[in-house]
Amino acid sequence: EETVLANNLEAADELARQLRLRDIGGIIVVDFVDMELAANRAQVTKRFRDALARDKTRTQVLDISGLGLMEMTRKRSGEGLLESLSDICGDCSGRGYRLLADLMD
Repeated sequence: EETVLANNLEAADELARQLRLRDIGGIIVVDFVDMELAANRAQVTKRFRDALARDKTRTQVLDISGLGLMEMTRKRSGEGLLESLSDICGDCSGRGYRLLADLMD
């Protein structure tokens, strides 16, 4: 249980970092390694909320369930992944997208 807790605490810190770095938004479900003790689940939830406190983006985090799942929402602040990695397709009159040319090099 101690190793699982340590891994989940580290994962909580890294998750908060990656959410900010990649500007991930929407409904997010995190599957932590199962923890037997409710106190450990609460500790991981607190650590994650503390790590998100530095994030200026609006977030809502629910407690970790008995199955080890944490649900959260995060408002994306910039453009979406589709818009940042693609252009509107000129071949189909703008009904589709194509990968940016500089990403294919």
